[in-house]
Amino acid sequence: MKRITLLMLIVVFSMSAWSGNQKLPLIGDKAPSFTEHSTNGMLNFPEDFGNSWKILFSHPLDFTAVCKSELCGLAVNQGKLDSLGVKIAVISIDEIERHLLWKEFMWFKKMNKSEKK
Repeated sequence: MKRITLLMLIVVFSMSAWSGNQKLPLIGDKAPSFTEHSTNGMLNFPEDFGNSWKILFSHPLDFTAVCKSELCGLAVNQGKLDSLGVKIAVISIDEIERHLLWKEFMWFKKMNKSEKK
């Protein structure tokens, strides 16, 4: 019950803090354009993705278990997504240096797992 109450307070506070002239984005809404440094160079969203379907995957922080499992799920299905013409952008609030460390960590874990087989 405490968790639900806390969650409700966070939602209410977040919505009241949101500017009156802006609305919360919903599934199916057009994503905002942005330019940002990424682990693969400069990202210009959505221009870099052309007319492809896009998944804009947002997660709070690198090195968290839930985010790792969800991103691994996307990585496992990357070939299928490519064949469907779907491109993925993964974003979070972490700095680029932390993303690079996480990317290296994930690659290292993958290599160790494949060596054990």
